[in-house]
Amino acid sequence: MSLRCRQFEVVLENIKYASQYEFSSKWLAATPTEREAHALTGFSRACGISPNLNKARTSCYTELRLSYLRDNGQNMLDLLTAITPDSIANIPAEPSYISNKDWDAVSATHRGSQDDIDKMALAYILVERNTLITVTIHLIIRSFLGLELPTTILSKPSRLLDKTLSPLEKLSQEQARAHYGEKEARTLEKDAKAASKERNSNKDRQCTKCFTLESVGKVFKRCPSCFKISREVLYCSVKCQKEDWKDRHEAVCGKELDFDAAHKLGMSSLQTPRAAPNALIGPPSKGFKRPIELLQQIYFLEQHPQGEYAVYRSVCQDDSDTVVVKYHPSTAARFRERRNYAMTTGDQESVAYICEQILWDIEMRGDRSFLSERIVQQLSTEYAFPGLGQALARLKVIRDQHPQKWPHLQYAA
Repeated sequence: MSLRCRQFEVVLENIKYASQYEFSSKWLAATPTEREAHALTGFSRACGISPNLNKARTSCYTELRLSYLRDNGQNMLDLLTAITPDSIANIPAEPSYISNKDWDAVSATHRGSQDDIDKMALAYILVERNTLITVTIHLIIRSFLGLELPTTILSKPSRLLDKTLSPLEKLSQEQARAHYGEKEARTLEKDAKAASKERNSNKDRQCTKCFTLESVGKVFKRCPSCFKISREVLYCSVKCQKEDWKDRHEAVCGKELDFDAAHKLGMSSLQTPRAAPNALIGPPSKGFKRPIELLQQIYFLEQHPQGEYAVYRSVCQDDSDTVVVKYHPSTAARFRERRNYAMTTGDQESVAYICEQILWDIEMRGDRSFLSERIVQQLSTEYAFPGLGQALARLKVIRDQHPQKWPHLQYAA
């Protein structure tokens, strides 16, 4: 599975956890000792998947350091936010690369390189680094929530492998022998082959066009021309094969490609996204990274565009469901303006205004099935705004100076 697809699946799974298990708040409330046990489980299991991921731990010396994950719960949540795309309507065109000052500097240095081997080596390291972080996050969360951990099925490597090397493999082999010497290069080749076999035995096989995973008892057809050059291109149906041929595959079928050409052609297939739900909110502004809980809120509203906000109703602390609140058209217009601005920019004043309106409306209706503190906690988490309670207190001081004591959004702009 590609890194971008893996990250997307982890995010989708954790959107469900956000409401069903309240993972973020529980993780932050856990003690360092509790977090340590699950961090160790996630890290050890992730490194045990393949030698490649085990070696990648040296590139994650900051993000996957035990003390980093254990001592401050927010650090793990920040890693989850870092791999979260701007929208969950479509699989993102490119994976998310978690920022690290050292690796960012290395990437900047090699970005203009004319050497394909150099560029491929850097791309490989960055993908393995971010794959290890993504898998570790996934395993930590599942371990913490008491969910079943994914199993890794290993199969005995086959001895009937094609011995022919591609031109790129030959070039890589020659450079390795020139750099390391014949004996050490052969040892490295042997280790690389073993890791490749193990990686192939673990990987999910999916349709190149629609990303459907191959299930037990169903074998996808592969492109024979690409297989001859050691490139695996699979299709679940003739329909997907024909559509992919027109969109992308005709240009690359059976052809050796350099790094830039492969990247360009690979990205061109993603320019036409799948049909998305209503673009109700719009993309985030530059510099604003939506937390996973906010993506869940946006996705819910796109399924219920007639509503103003999805609020978690709580009769008691452990019994929650979701209610879509609606307002009078005049109030709704002002509410949506502030809501959309908050969702695209993270503007904290707007977050406070919409939360104030939600709380006031519930109070006026006398609905006791909601807990005010949980609503504040919900929006605080959705916008990563820990000071929301204090902001609401400041707004209340202003409201108390007016006879009606209405929330700010009740007044015309």
